[in-house]
Amino acid sequence: MLYQVKAGIIGLDKLGMIYAGLIKDHVKDLSLIAAAGRTQKELLYAKNDLSLEYVYGDEKALLENHDVDALFVFSEARFKANLAIQAIDAGKHVFLVNPIALNLDDAVAVQKTASSHPSQTVMCASPVKSFPILLKLKSFIDSGQLGKIHFIHTDSSFFQSMKKEYASSSGSRYLDKLLDELELFNWIYDGELSEALVETSGNSRDGKKQSIELETKLMFSYPEYLQMHHFTQSILGKEKNSLKTNLAVDAVRLALAFEKSDVLNTSVDLRTS
Repeated sequence: MLYQVKAGIIGLDKLGMIYAGLIKDHVKDLSLIAAAGRTQKELLYAKNDLSLEYVYGDEKALLENHDVDALFVFSEARFKANLAIQAIDAGKHVFLVNPIALNLDDAVAVQKTASSHPSQTVMCASPVKSFPILLKLKSFIDSGQLGKIHFIHTDSSFFQSMKKEYASSSGSRYLDKLLDELELFNWIYDGELSEALVETSGNSRDGKKQSIELETKLMFSYPEYLQMHHFTQSILGKEKNSLKTNLAVDAVRLALAFEKSDVLNTSVDLRTS
């Protein structure tokens, strides 16, 4: 039985660096001991700033390290799904951030691989299910206290997250900026989604552009800490994994459907896409 989780991290670009600081300094029962990076900057950061025991220039060596119980995958989006699958097959517990893949087939492949290893914790970051106020809102909706939900309005500034602030671009604004909001909608709405449609309209009032600016910049936020803590406690068997990959897969599906609608200027049938 594990009493402390020994972890490794893949990818130490801006997002990986911020998460590494959170993991190393703030998460109880979790010890960051290893990292793999593809650039000299990443390797020097792992050695000099994080003082890690194991530092590798390729991911395979980290995957084969039997001292490592869990892996945090913060690589570029195009490598993420394949690395996650390799890590799960190597017997590691795995934590990912959205998007877990750049296409639906790869996202589903990650989910299927996770399902085939039920004794391992595979978790995808979800601010939606980590905000205490949203968990309370969900309980009200599920209990029927708010009645039937007919309309939900949000925008890409609703969630402030480390991923939005520091992750490298995937090449899709829908995958980069809207996944948290799409997760929220899909989580709250109790029904089958049939259609995705992007409609373009001006964001203006009286001829002046309207914008929303965040007043504070935090290196990490409370939900991200809660996710790291939950991941650790799930591995230790003290909590049940509530951040499985299903919402992340559905978010990728919705994001790609909206992107297709935007490009083709038509609605997309979610039942066949």
